[in-house]
Amino acid sequence: MTILVLAGSAEARAVIAALREAGAPTIASLAGVTRRPAPLGVPTWRGGFGGAEPMARRLREAGVRVVVDATHPFARRISARTAEICDRLGVARIALVRPPWREPEPGAWRRFATLEAALEALPAGARVLAALGAGATARLGARPDLRFLARVAEAPAPDAPPPPPNVELIARRPPLSESDERALMREAGIDILLTRNSGGPADAKLAAARALGVEIAMIDRPPPPPPPHARDAAEAAAWALARWRERAAPSA
Repeated sequence: MTILVLAGSAEARAVIAALREAGAPTIASLAGVTRRPAPLGVPTWRGGFGGAEPMARRLREAGVRVVVDATHPFARRISARTAEICDRLGVARIALVRPPWREPEPGAWRRFATLEAALEALPAGARVLAALGAGATARLGARPDLRFLARVAEAPAPDAPPPPPNVELIARRPPLSESDERALMREAGIDILLTRNSGGPADAKLAAARALGVEIAMIDRPPPPPPPHARDAAEAAAWALARWRERAAPSA
């Protein structure tokens, strides 16, 4: 009777800490995007599952009866797959969907449905800070007339493919302070901040861009997985513990 937390976010760490404190048997899963993640304090599966059926088999073998999907809001493929598999196996599940950022005023951002739409609209010759994660770096090569400073959480592996010629990588693990964000944008001569609506607490890079008059190009969040949803780590952990206790209780 195990709880599985699909991790990769700050909220996932808080969920895991709450479950550990309550004494619930917990496993974490990391997709492997970060090569040297900080330890989560529980047994951790790394590298993803390799598809729907391998994931279903892993859940059955490990006795997983409750799943907390605390992945990144843009990890829609794994979230959709998790919902489908859990429903098929009768595993209780909840998705932690942090609130999106809201524009401080209408027109404060240029909003786009996809990265491709944003790239197509950016003006030629702009210097762009791309805060999109390592998985998007190669796609920035579609606009060779733009100069990108692409921020990633860690330097790529030595054998990783090089970024496109118009992309310079900078490894900075979040969170960063607003003063650090301002300094980076000034030093790099940034015209546009290109980012995703990851949501959560007030974001330093958005505040820094607004203070400096840097244009913000925001990629809208994809639809969330099917409910139930939790809005924060405390709610997700409480829900998971309640479902685990229900299922672990001896039958009358």
